[in-house]
Amino acid sequence: MASSHSSSGDVRDTRDQQGSHPPPTSNTAAGNSQEVIAFSTIVLNYVLPQVVKDLEAQDVGPAQAFADSLRKAEAEVPGIAFQIVSSILESQSPKLNVIEHLLKLTGSSAGPDSYLESQGGYYAELEQHAHEVKKILSSLPEIVLDRSRFLDNIKKIALHLKNYLAALVHIAKELEQKYPQNTAIQRSLQYRRQEFSRASRHFSEQLKVYFQDNSKAQNIYPSALALIASNIQFSHKLKDMLLQLNGVNASRATSRGRDG
Repeated sequence: MASSHSSSGDVRDTRDQQGSHPPPTSNTAAGNSQEVIAFSTIVLNYVLPQVVKDLEAQDVGPAQAFADSLRKAEAEVPGIAFQIVSSILESQSPKLNVIEHLLKLTGSSAGPDSYLESQGGYYAELEQHAHEVKKILSSLPEIVLDRSRFLDNIKKIALHLKNYLAALVHIAKELEQKYPQNTAIQRSLQYRRQEFSRASRHFSEQLKVYFQDNSKAQNIYPSALALIASNIQFSHKLKDMLLQLNGVNASRATSRGRDG
């Protein structure tokens, strides 16, 4: 989480004392680490929709069936979507930095749907700040060598993250007041907040490494990608939660109507 920022680019929430995950040592990191799973989130939300669109435009086979298969495989083996796609990209362009490529791609693709924005209020505010964070992070490879612009954008990221968390606090309070008996909501929100805090802290740590040694700019990209993925994961979870709650409420209203 990010409640403050400084000239060193620290966007860490010091209240979160949980550990962070080291960046992959290569494009296709071995195993199913949390970051590789995060990268799969990017693949499924930014790469896969474009691939399906391109294949359908070319009338190349059952594009949607391919997408469904990849999503199913990811559900069975978390991280496999990134490993498959990164292997394909590396085979086509051996010198391609897959992580950097995916990071840039998030800035030019629409990504997840706009359900939360359509809910208005703090939900829309949450998504707006998440979008701004994504947009700035995706531009880091283009500005990382311009120290002045880079610092300015890091400060903007910190501010958007601070506002993102403020919106999240309001949402949590609203849901707690509306569903006081549903403790699962608060547990789920707290867990996602911790995951987001961990991703934010890791990004902050990699910034510090970069400021100590500017030759390590690419070390920032995996943590930036993981931070975007954390936002996506939270948005999906919140959307599913709202849809489920709305479904329960609709069911109860129907039942009351029948009883009346």
